[in-house]
Amino acid sequence: MSRGHTTIDANQYEKLPSFIHTINPDCTEHKRKLELYCPSHKVQCCVQCIVTYHPKCIDVAPLENVAASVKSSSAFQELDRDIECVVGDLDKLARSRSNNLNRITEEEARIKSEILTLRTHFNEHLDKLEEEISNELHGVKSREHSKIDTVLREVNERRDNLVSLQRDLKGIKLHATDIQAFNGIRHTESQLESSRSYLQYLQTSDTTIDVDISFETSPSVKLIMGKITSFGKINVVTANKSDLHPVVRSRSLTTPRSSREITLKSGKTSLTQIPEKNRHEIDVRKISLLFHRKISIPVGQLGIISSIIRLIDKKIIVAESSYKNGHLFLFNALGKYLKEIKITGDPWDVTQLDGTTIAVTYPDQNEVKLINCMSGDIIDTIPLQKSGWGLCSDDYAIFVGMKGNELLELDYFGNRIKSTTIKSRLENFHIGTDSIYYTDTKKHILFCVSLTGTLMWTYQNEYMRGPQSVTTDKYGNIFVACSDTHCIVVISPDRNKIRILLGKVLD
Repeated sequence: MSRGHTTIDANQYEKLPSFIHTINPDCTEHKRKLELYCPSHKVQCCVQCIVTYHPKCIDVAPLENVAASVKSSSAFQELDRDIECVVGDLDKLARSRSNNLNRITEEEARIKSEILTLRTHFNEHLDKLEEEISNELHGVKSREHSKIDTVLREVNERRDNLVSLQRDLKGIKLHATDIQAFNGIRHTESQLESSRSYLQYLQTSDTTIDVDISFETSPSVKLIMGKITSFGKINVVTANKSDLHPVVRSRSLTTPRSSREITLKSGKTSLTQIPEKNRHEIDVRKISLLFHRKISIPVGQLGIISSIIRLIDKKIIVAESSYKNGHLFLFNALGKYLKEIKITGDPWDVTQLDGTTIAVTYPDQNEVKLINCMSGDIIDTIPLQKSGWGLCSDDYAIFVGMKGNELLELDYFGNRIKSTTIKSRLENFHIGTDSIYYTDTKKHILFCVSLTGTLMWTYQNEYMRGPQSVTTDKYGNIFVACSDTHCIVVISPDRNKIRILLGKVLD
């Protein structure tokens, strides 16, 4: 063999990748052996290439020296790790797309179920309205029948009486004495005059006026039939492009990464990690409060503020519970007191259903009242089998935290949708997209359960003492108001970070 060449076992050669077999060891331009390497341009060169294209390049070295020990070098191992990382990220991307397919299928089934539930509620409500109008129709028909039957019976009785008198008159004429005939005629004339008077009465009375029954469709029904053209709209919610696709960056770039990105171990590239949910995150340690204004609330000596909500038009409603007769106060968007919404009873929690309608729980009365927050009129009352405390709502349902560890879901008509067992007294809870958050004030615990009531996790922290109200923001951060430590605790979605807001933490 020539100098510089080595032999390789035929079996080992067959095990090499196919692209290795196709690599040409000779320069395609000069037809000479590639035996040099230019690190500046990262290309293999023949002697003529160096003279022609790389006369000023330094550090040109023999290819044999450059390739020596390459298989055991750190670069080879680094390349293997890079491939492993990229494959891992591609696997994540594939799993994400596969999960997205499965989720869309599940969402289709869920939406169909929601449509069916909505249709069922419509049908039940229409059945109820149909039954009510049918009962009213039957009552009107029975009442008018009774009136006409009474007149008809009296008319027939008088007619039969006169026909009988007419037969008697013929008998009197043939067989009676003059005195008897005189008395008989007097009696007959009296009966006839009575019938004439009755006829005159009927002619001036409403009892002989023809009556018809008609039906007028409610304007609300006509409005619904004209306004409702579909059950709803199917939307495709797309996340930001940067949240879904890999972002490849050079090692030389120093652009800071977001918290949703992971860096490959090699440091050469980075791929954006596929988010579990299509939303950004914000570091809770960067969350702060900006003071706007102070609102004075005319709470009585024995009263407590049991609920505060901000309406769609940014007005504010405050519920005062006073163990007997509470109050609802209305403020404008700037916190200026507008009026007291006149109510009876002791309210606990409030939620908004539409532009002017709010729902209010009354634990002492075992009911939820739907109230026009502008006029104070009670639109409807939903009776409950036991005390209802906490209250939430979405576009389709009202959720009531019931005494006895029960979360009751109702439609806007007060019809029961379902009941979920929750192992706590639900005075304070929040309905998330796919979970329910609630607090145990005495045990200082925050709970998270699925929409079916399955426990997902619990959370305790030394700063979270006496947890009361709970809510979340669009990033998934959890806000808990604590009465014992007089603060608001913000907890990250993964529960690894917290921040204390609005108040001092007790030592």
